[in-house]
Amino acid sequence: MIGKLGFDRTVLRFVAAYSSKNEWGMVKAVQSFSFNTVLIFTSLMSLLLFVFAAPFSKYVLNHEELTNLVRVFSIAILPLALVQNTCESLKGIRKIQLGIFLYNTGLPFLATLFFLIFASKNIATSVTSYLLACVLIFAAPYFAWKFF
Repeated sequence: MIGKLGFDRTVLRFVAAYSSKNEWGMVKAVQSFSFNTVLIFTSLMSLLLFVFAAPFSKYVLNHEELTNLVRVFSIAILPLALVQNTCESLKGIRKIQLGIFLYNTGLPFLATLFFLIFASKNIATSVTSYLLACVLIFAAPYFAWKFF
């Protein structure tokens, strides 16, 4: 994603370097800076996609009927980018299993679970299930970061 600006890999490297030296103030500074930067730029990208969903659907995807789904997916961009950034931070403080589990396993599992719970066969339910999973998975690494 363009809105992440490469911070997912950068935060892993710097958080790992500072945490190995027990420089927790710098770890917090790197995490805060990367979180806020990704938040701002990804919010901007989400907003742009939301606003321009109609022309994007019509001219890029060649399916004007996908406009509402593009808008819903644009909302999911922000929590997904923040999840990825925060999970990389968890890896940097040697919580590798937790970071990998939340992003690679937790997100698909919850999306599938919500899809099965809603028991609908339309694309809107799939997108909504994915959005709910993104929001819940975002909360997990955020709180894990705060309490570990």
